[in-house]
Amino acid sequence: MRKAKQQTGEKQEVTLVSLSELKSNDHNPRLIKDAAFNKLLNNLILYPHFLEQRPIVHKDNVVYAGNMRLRGLTHLLKLKDKDFNELAHSLRLDAVIHDKWLEYRKEKKVPTSWIAEANDYTTEELKAFVILDNQEFGVWDYDMLANEWDQDKLASWNLDLSSWKQPDVDGEMLPEGDGKKTVSFEATNTPKASDDEHVVVQYLVKVEDKKKVDALVEKVKVKHNDELIGNAFMRIINAYKL
Repeated sequence: MRKAKQQTGEKQEVTLVSLSELKSNDHNPRLIKDAAFNKLLNNLILYPHFLEQRPIVHKDNVVYAGNMRLRGLTHLLKLKDKDFNELAHSLRLDAVIHDKWLEYRKEKKVPTSWIAEANDYTTEELKAFVILDNQEFGVWDYDMLANEWDQDKLASWNLDLSSWKQPDVDGEMLPEGDGKKTVSFEATNTPKASDDEHVVVQYLVKVEDKKKVDALVEKVKVKHNDELIGNAFMRIINAYKL
């Protein structure tokens, strides 16, 4: 892979390399859908320096870790200037990072620190690496995420409350067939305003308060494995002692 040295505004040498010789792994078991891919593109633009900590790993130019990142970076380097600038503007991209992206896109290359070789890995080690690199260990602390993290940012990082599963009392996911409950927010028999004994209630709150309300409602829904927002509100109201 040919490399080119570029000079930054801070007079630090950055070695750039083309991605054209890297090949996606045909046996990569990971897939990505359009919505998740768009979120990946956004995060690659916003946090390119993260790639230094989790680079694309290859052996003999075949990628074993970072196939989706390779696909995303290749897309960003080929994106039309107008489309890239509109995307960067919508993300409110930092000016320094934007200038770096302009250079990468001009050269059609990325920093070599985003690429790592694994030529000393055995075939068996590479197979293990593919799975372990994409494996999730442990479970999320739902209470902490709901109360201490920005829900919009979590969603932009592809961590959506609607995909969470309820852990057992020990914090481990219950195995299939042993009572595992997947929380679904798609109610099969959702009441309508036209139904007897039901009515639509609307309240006006500040933007910053809405995030708190949404987080609390989601927390109650997950805790009680309930699909209806209205039921969550009533649980909250009934918990308040007059």
